[in-house]
Amino acid sequence: MMNRMLSILSTVLAALLPLPVVADLAGGATAVSQYGKERDEQTLSADLSWTPGQWTVYVEGSTGLSSDSLLAAYPGVNADAATAVNSDGNGRVQVSELKYRFQPGSAALVVGLLDATAYLDTSRVANDETRQFLGADFVNNPSIAFPDYAPGIALLQPVGDAEWRAVLGSSKGLAGTSGTRYSETLEITGRERGMFLATEWRNIAGDTDWSIGAWHNSGDVERPDGQGETNERAGIYGGLDTPVAGGDANLRAGWNNSHGKPVRAFLAAAWTIDWQEWRLGIAHARRFANSATTGNDADHSEIFLQRALASGLHLAIDLQYLSGNSNGPPRPDGAIAGLRLHYGF
Repeated sequence: MMNRMLSILSTVLAALLPLPVVADLAGGATAVSQYGKERDEQTLSADLSWTPGQWTVYVEGSTGLSSDSLLAAYPGVNADAATAVNSDGNGRVQVSELKYRFQPGSAALVVGLLDATAYLDTSRVANDETRQFLGADFVNNPSIAFPDYAPGIALLQPVGDAEWRAVLGSSKGLAGTSGTRYSETLEITGRERGMFLATEWRNIAGDTDWSIGAWHNSGDVERPDGQGETNERAGIYGGLDTPVAGGDANLRAGWNNSHGKPVRAFLAAAWTIDWQEWRLGIAHARRFANSATTGNDADHSEIFLQRALASGLHLAIDLQYLSGNSNGPPRPDGAIAGLRLHYGF
């Protein structure tokens, strides 16, 4: 299966490499192979971003997942898996973002189909599953009820050495619709529809960045205790990036009101260091389960070692260990080993 995956990746790379190297075009492809005690999984994704002027068009595609896959049992071990799928879980190619950036004075206003995580809960250490940590707990804060790619508005306002950020949009995006129809994504009223609102203050001066934010999601979801539905999900969060021991460290924390989220609180720490063509990363996270669910507190650890093979081409070996399950009934602890090959331009 690994040979097949690499064959598919080479086909994708062959298509990407001839593309002209221009300032407004970027993209890449990522192949991941992971191995657990009783099963293994291979995934592939590719993306292309085009930014002509103030417009951004982001297209991505990925393979899908089966119901008995490794990632179905341990969904947090590969944040790059199934990033573009239909209602049946099959892979597809989709336009994930289509947005326009206004620049009224020092502020920036972005309008369109957008990804809220591009503006909130960001980190230079742990935010990119293709070049940094592969585990989902080290990409974004799971205590926040982020929508998938959804219609919205993002405001970025510099204030001295800091920046105030705000995002307002639909609570349900491409991953929450029943198929490939964008008309469903553009709906903002009806059952299970609501608004996502978040605001964040971020200090961006010097080598140390910190942020604190709050969010609210009014989309209807089942309550974790099974007692009907709720549209009152809300929480607070924070993050810190700072130099530590020759590398960079990231700390994340979050808390929510437990309405509709199996994770009521979250803590994580990550550290990476670069040396010539090598990058080493170590991280650990804890999810504190909502007491109204059948889940329990869960721990997630990851270590990876990555080497640059050529310009834009990186190979990483990755080892993760998961214990507990905040999203459902108890499951066996799992050690997952993996390989990741990424090409970006």
